Amino acid sequence: MPAASSARIAEVAGHDERYVREWLGGMTVGGFVEYAPEDGGYRLPDEHAAALTKAAGPDNMAALFQYLGMMGDVEDEVLAAFRGGGGVPYASYPHFQDVQAEETARVYDAALVDTGCS
Repeated sequence: MPAASSARIAEVAGHDERYVREWLGGMTVGGFVEYAPEDGGYRLPDEHAAALTKAAGPDNMAALFQYLGMMGDVEDEVLAAFRGGGGVPYASYPHFQDVQAEETARVYDAALVDTGCS
């Protein structure tokens, strides 16, 4: 989307404006998002969008962060396995197949599905 205010971004995304504004502030400080104080607009530079959005297809690095959330969900079980041996059962990762399917789909769809784009 073109540069927009935090209110507009929140509206389009269906999120709370305050949280979107605070998140955008952090992303701006981190250099991921640009802010134009003259019009209050935030924008994701094209070179960042090329790796951080679903439109990036197989180059979407943001999709990989879903794995971090999964690992956080089983942290205590992993620590217990390190201390006492054993392992963490596959059932402890209930979203793994969904995340894996999304990742492989973006890679293989880009390679195998003719989208008419070159």
